[in-house]
Amino acid sequence: MKRRLRGGPAVVLVIGAATAAWPLACSSETMPGVQHDSSGDSGASADATRDTTPPIDSRPPQDVANDVPVTPPRDSETDAPLDAGDGGQTAATCSNHIKDGNETDVDCGGGTCPPCRDGLKCGLASDCASASCTSNTCAVANCQDHIKNGAETDIDCGGGTCPPCLVGKQCVTTGDCASALCNNATCACKGGMITMPTALALGGAYCIDPTEVTRKDYNDFWTANPNLGANLPASCSFKTSYTPSNDWPPTLIQGGNGGFPVRYVDWCDAYAYCVWKGKRLCGAIAGGANPVSSASDRLKDSWYNACSAEGANAWPYGSTYQALACDGADYTAANGGSPPTLRERDDNGTIIPSSCQGGASGLYHMSGNVAEWEDSCDANAGPTDSCLVRGGGYNSAAAALRCDASATAARQATLADVGFRCCL
Repeated sequence: MKRRLRGGPAVVLVIGAATAAWPLACSSETMPGVQHDSSGDSGASADATRDTTPPIDSRPPQDVANDVPVTPPRDSETDAPLDAGDGGQTAATCSNHIKDGNETDVDCGGGTCPPCRDGLKCGLASDCASASCTSNTCAVANCQDHIKNGAETDIDCGGGTCPPCLVGKQCVTTGDCASALCNNATCACKGGMITMPTALALGGAYCIDPTEVTRKDYNDFWTANPNLGANLPASCSFKTSYTPSNDWPPTLIQGGNGGFPVRYVDWCDAYAYCVWKGKRLCGAIAGGANPVSSASDRLKDSWYNACSAEGANAWPYGSTYQALACDGADYTAANGGSPPTLRERDDNGTIIPSSCQGGASGLYHMSGNVAEWEDSCDANAGPTDSCLVRGGGYNSAAAALRCDASATAARQATLADVGFRCCL
């Protein structure tokens, strides 16, 4: 407010952010909001009665420092002024088709909106429906990203789109499990098999037979007369029978030899039996064949991992050779030089405990007794492919009885000191 004194310069009275200039005079001019003394005294009495309330300024708000109008904030969609009660800001929403608030992309991410779909921007894995944020972009779910996403029932496995899960992993149906058994939403081993742990980064275990397949076991398969084509890979197309080449059929009577390990079977016989039992010939931990070059890799080879207690032992029972612990050459010589007399099971099918135990509790004869075919061959051409046999047999010396030792035989070979066991 300006007050002009008689004969002097204008005096500016600043009230708020707005200013107003009122002329002051000694005449009887009437100013808004001012009362005049009827006696004409314009001195102290007039000042005492003057209303100092400033007039309403209808001009837009001013930036006093820069003397320019201030433009009120407006809604970007409706162009209406924002509610002053919101402090000049509207609350970000997840459906306004604008990237605002904490969103990492339009209407998604940031912890307050739904996760973003593949290809949209992200800052954290939780911003993405796939739970995978790579280079600030939501990535497509896959079976190698070490994240439980997509249809997976556990990390990188199950759900019908990824490989079956190992034992101990979550499942919904039997098809989610490499063991073909989903028990209480967890993949489990079939009855009678040993659960073998692994040191895999994502954890998990697998199943392995506690002993080598016995003559009684194999006789059950043989007498069932299984279809050759249904249980064999193309590399076994030469097969015409599952009959062992010698010492067959077994004498399955009281005191007979049904509990001894089956022998004189070739690689294809072993493979077919395991499939018939709903299992697989021991090879890769994840299932299928294991490369010959990975025969002593505890993270890949199921037979070696089990024999060596996850790579800890040179022999199943420890790191120091024990001549009579397992049925090798030293054991055979100490028992008159005869072929194996240590049966896997008694006449009732009960496992006969042995000092040749290791890898896991209840896992027997992975060293000595008979060597074991493995699903690990140098080719898939046919009968002359070279396949691994593991663990050594009753005529093997200490070095050949080691868990990391391996010999080879033709896929079609039937040998007196070679049998097998199954995994899952």
